[in-house]
Amino acid sequence: MDKIEEIFSFSSKHFDINIDLSEEEILKMYEFKVVRNIYMHNSGRINQIYISETKRSGLTIGEKIPYNSKDLGAYAIILFDVIFKYDLILLQKIPKLKRFFSFGEYFDSLNLKIPQG
Repeated sequence: MDKIEEIFSFSSKHFDINIDLSEEEILKMYEFKVVRNIYMHNSGRINQIYISETKRSGLTIGEKIPYNSKDLGAYAIILFDVIFKYDLILLQKIPKLKRFFSFGEYFDSLNLKIPQG
């Protein structure tokens, strides 16, 4: 099981937090993790692990991964969306947490149905 799946499985099993993610969101999160790992552990250079995990063809081992700010922006949007969904579920389950969120006013401005605790 991938670490991303482990996190969602743990949240579901222990906290009854289930986030409805599209297949695209899951794949983008996984791709982001793979890209992050290759930059952190191999200076952004393609290796056999990267090729195996992404199943991409036409790549040369040792070359830099061809990503740009548009790709990173797309990852950031998906990560923000997933984190937002997770936070919203937490606030619905434990309303008293709202006072600890620095963006509590932001949630208020959205007029979301978060029970008061």
